[in-house]
Amino acid sequence: MSRTRVPPAAVLLVHAGEGRRRPHLEAMLERRASALASALPPDRRVFHAVRRGRPAIGQAVRRVVAEGFEELVVLPMHPHFCPAATGLLMRDVYRAVLRYGPHLRVVARTTCSDDAAYLDALARWIARRSRATGLEPDTAVLRFEAPPCGAVGEGAEGYRRAVLESAQRVAERVGWPGERVTVTCSDPGASGAEAWTARRRSADPSAPALVCALPFPEPPEGAAERTSDEVALAFPDPSFVSALKSIVLRGPRPALAGDGPADTLLPHRTGVGVSAEEPASLVMIGVSLPGSLRCGRGPPITHSTPEAFARVKRSHRAVRAFLDRVRGDDVVCEALVWNTCQRMEIYAWLPERARAGRSRDGPERAHDQLRWLMRELFGEEQPGLQVNVLRGKEARHHLMRTACGLNSDLPGDRDVALQLETACRIAQRAGTAGTRATRLVEEAVALAREVRLRTSWGDFSTGYCAAALARVFEVEGIPPDELRHVVIGGSTTSRSILSALRQDYGVPACQMTVVYRDHHGRMKELRRAIGNGRRLRVHAYADPRVLRAIEDADVVFFGLDQPEPVVEAPALASLRDFTVQPLTVVDFNSSGSVGAGAVPPGIRVWDAAELDRVVAAHSAITTTREGFARALDEVERVIAVRVKERRAVSSSMSGSGADSRRAET
Repeated sequence: MSRTRVPPAAVLLVHAGEGRRRPHLEAMLERRASALASALPPDRRVFHAVRRGRPAIGQAVRRVVAEGFEELVVLPMHPHFCPAATGLLMRDVYRAVLRYGPHLRVVARTTCSDDAAYLDALARWIARRSRATGLEPDTAVLRFEAPPCGAVGEGAEGYRRAVLESAQRVAERVGWPGERVTVTCSDPGASGAEAWTARRRSADPSAPALVCALPFPEPPEGAAERTSDEVALAFPDPSFVSALKSIVLRGPRPALAGDGPADTLLPHRTGVGVSAEEPASLVMIGVSLPGSLRCGRGPPITHSTPEAFARVKRSHRAVRAFLDRVRGDDVVCEALVWNTCQRMEIYAWLPERARAGRSRDGPERAHDQLRWLMRELFGEEQPGLQVNVLRGKEARHHLMRTACGLNSDLPGDRDVALQLETACRIAQRAGTAGTRATRLVEEAVALAREVRLRTSWGDFSTGYCAAALARVFEVEGIPPDELRHVVIGGSTTSRSILSALRQDYGVPACQMTVVYRDHHGRMKELRRAIGNGRRLRVHAYADPRVLRAIEDADVVFFGLDQPEPVVEAPALASLRDFTVQPLTVVDFNSSGSVGAGAVPPGIRVWDAAELDRVVAAHSAITTTREGFARALDEVERVIAVRVKERRAVSSSMSGSGADSRRAET
């Protein structure tokens, strides 16, 4: 597949309102078009028109023809959900095209109500409004207000069905209980003389309501009145601009069942259990590289040099062998190893008292237990290696900050929470993670998700892979949704790459292939990330099918972590003529996935060091954005309060046992 660019095109936003009755409508339409134009590539021009109003559809088409465009992308804006009214708009557009520009190639984007990007933007707006107003799913009603469409008969039924389906998908995406969701429309043509309301069960009429007007939820600033026409014009949220940009450039992508993230945007804190172990029994032993932020309100830690960290870095296979030794020697009650490109930390629960006898090859006292763990995982002391030991509350506080992205090179890195879940899963399969470890990880992941959604920290959070891919595609100047992508590896990094390709760049699943040897027990997440794309499992990356997959690709991502290369450079030269069909290699493996030798011409390799520099630049920009310091302080306070609450709960739950032991003594 050659890297061809989409030809320049004009975009026409058409509206069913009548400008003669609303003089301010034209200015609002102009602001709407400007908002979308600022997000589109420079070779796109955005025009707007009003049916039976100003500017007229014919006038807009004449301007498109006068400026020399040969392609016209038409996006009906209002009414958004009504097929019948949309048909009337498109009829007038085609009449104008036949009269003024019969040479124009018209592309109609008429089915937007079920678009995944639009529904996700709507859900995110609701989540932010819930956070800002304090209207929670447990205490408030979510009410969708649909605008009138004026259709009757089958047209009204189609409109009603589209509104209901969109509202249902959005409510599920937010995580709002179905019995507390209502959908109303004050349109006589839709259901007769009265407004219709759809609900699973009767919502509490006295409960406060969070109102979401459709199709876009907020009126423009300074609007004299809040009408259904006006709410579709302002684009107050960048998510809606991004959704319309995706619809214009790539067409609507319907939200299918099971699509999107597995977690809702408003998680319930009550779903995370609290373990009854004493906090003092938890210990963290680890080494890490310095992040872009200081320790803040977290416990102080020292960082290792990159050279020393690279010497003790272990592969996932070595970590699994270490966990097997931990289980066999009965040194700890439970343990998991958080092994990423920036940290290697073990969270372990030591016995509450020193053992009187010596277990097989095990230590005699608690102090020797720590020394044994440190020696097994990091070896002997060496220059530049700083091993941190945190206990109880400090260990928990450090884990919470790390899961929220405060100890990463990229502030707010979302991928670390996924890596923590993978670490827990590996420990569960090794038999070293039980109730304590599982609940600790669940608590940390839930907190990381909560602070992104309920505080302003979410505005500064992104994934490491997403930040790196944004720069790669910008420099390469390639359209991701027109290329074939191959992701090698079944790690968290690979899943993050696949999710970024689908959600951020609209790459169809049929253009993605994942080649993996192990999925670390997270096959469900891997399937969700790639959707209906091709999955290829191999026993070893030396399998010839790996080279064949690379041969058919335009972009290859290495999302694995292993010391040996996946492919040798000479083997690439025999695949195809890369000067005719270029290949971009994005290698997240710090050890390098392409072997030694000259890379054939036409192949551009982004290695892990270069990706680190790209993300570091993104991090520097993020920390200087307005409001970052305030968001950082907010999330630090939330974490500190949560750790304090958790400490109080653990102490109260263990108090009765301590009292009984003292009584017996």
